[in-house]
Amino acid sequence: MARAVVRAHPQWRVVLVDLRNHGDSHGFSAPHTLSSCAADLAELALKLDMRPELVVGHSFGGKVALAYGRDFPDGLATIWVLDSNPAARPPEKAGGTDVVRVIEALDAIVMPLNKRDDIVRLLSERGFSETLGRWMTTNLRRQEQGYVWRFELDAVRDMLDDYEEVDLVPWVNDTVIDVHLLWAERSTQWNEQVAGRLQGASNVTHHFLANAGHWVHADDPQGVLDALATTL
Repeated sequence: MARAVVRAHPQWRVVLVDLRNHGDSHGFSAPHTLSSCAADLAELALKLDMRPELVVGHSFGGKVALAYGRDFPDGLATIWVLDSNPAARPPEKAGGTDVVRVIEALDAIVMPLNKRDDIVRLLSERGFSETLGRWMTTNLRRQEQGYVWRFELDAVRDMLDDYEEVDLVPWVNDTVIDVHLLWAERSTQWNEQVAGRLQGASNVTHHFLANAGHWVHADDPQGVLDALATTL
């Protein structure tokens, strides 16, 4: 998707980030929170000698993008939040979210695996789509004994707990940064209560993908790119 963005909008420089405890970003000290992730991004920007004008985040990363705007607003003009709820979520409701269901499924899978396609099969057996399973294979790395995850599940759980507890709606409603909230209509992130709290803020724009679930980049990548193009 990043390559598609820069092909269509070559005036932009895109930096792809592995948030802490994901991909190749390991060995970070606790606490594993939204604020810590935002500080990581600020440190990266300092090392790259740049000030991002636009930040895009999906799911947990969407709320990290908002936390970055809250804590390090200098030079930032636009934030895109891809199917991520800026509000806090009561504990009794958090357990049913798409992300929690996936993490619980991943936690039940015994690693290492012999081949990547095992993930597709195992997730399909647990009711997830083949598209999601194929995407999850990109989160595997090969070791001598087989395939293991490229993220740290225990730390990811800590990050998810903070995601559910932090309420960024007041900041979204008060900031002068343009905030674009892209919602997947087949996702559990959107609800009328949150929608009501976000009404009236002139800097907030809502976008909807009718044919996508939470994993928007897998379900409707062109829809995501078309939405982003409205500000690029």
